[in-house]
Amino acid sequence: MSAIRTPNTLPAPVAPSPPTETGAEVSARAFARDLPDLLQSHAGQWVAYANGERRGFAARQTPLYVALVEQGYAEDEIVVRFVAPDEGGPVECSPR
Repeated sequence: MSAIRTPNTLPAPVAPSPPTETGAEVSARAFARDLPDLLQSHAGQWVAYANGERRGFAARQTPLYVALVEQGYAEDEIVVRFVAPDEGGPVECSPR
């Protein structure tokens, strides 16, 4: 009886995982998507997002940011933006 030989094969190459978005990037997109409605309902206020979800509104940015950090969100998950026409750039706010 003869042994069955299997050809030597290499495993299939594994493609690198695509880069994942940070919560802040997802939140920035959510803000841009929501901006037309926000201009109707909350113009002139600050809005906070964490991981793409709207988390609150306030007259000042820092209390929103601090509240989200206290709730356990990381800095790279949070976006706090002012609701105004043509707003879209990041707002730097940190309690430090």
